[in-house]
Formats: sequence, structure tokens, C-alpha cells
Amino acid sequence: MLAARPLGAPNEKLTPKTQFTASDVIHYAVTFTWDDLTKPAGYHLVNVNWYKDGHLASTKTGQVFFGHAPFTFHDSQRALALGGGDFQVKVKVDSVEVAKDDFVIRW
Repeated sequence: MLAARPLGAPNEKLTPKTQFTASDVIHYAVTFTWDDLTKPAGYHLVNVNWYKDGHLASTKTGQVFFGHAPFTFHDSQRALALGGGDFQVKVKVDSVEVAKDDFVIRW
């Protein structure tokens, strides 16, 4: 899910959208579940890539503990840092692509 919150407004409600402005903070969330809900899924390598016009603009990688199902992973980027244009965000878990979404930042 892609959503936005205005920069400098941490208490404002997130609004789902696919078109953003320079004043937005873009939030991305992916929810996971697994077979045995009584046990944690453990640590997994999560990679989030943000692309601008097909070129890598930002990347984050780290070990994430999937402690309970459903588990929601969150990441965010300031639209101003990415610039205007056409974008895509892709999430990989243990090198397997699990989610991707397209979005636009307009000045």
C-alpha cells in the first residue's frame, strides 16, 4: 500500500494514493502472513528499492524480524528527496520480489 502524510505532520492520518507532491512523505507498507501463525517466522533479509524512471534512486536493506502474523513492514521516503517523475517501489524478502507499486510525484 502506498500512502502519504504531509511533511512535518507526523500525527496526521495516512492517506492512500499513487500521486504525490513535493511536500509529501511517501509511506509504503506490505503485510505478510505464513502457515504456522503460532510461531514467529524469524529474521529475513528485506530489501526496498525505489526507482525513478527505471533507475535506482534509493535502496534500503536489513534484517527484519517477522514476529507475529499478520506482520506489516513499513518504509518511507520524502518525495522531495526523490524529485518529480514516474516511480516504482519494489520489496524483496530473501532475494524474492514480494511486492511492487508504481506512483508519480508531481511538483
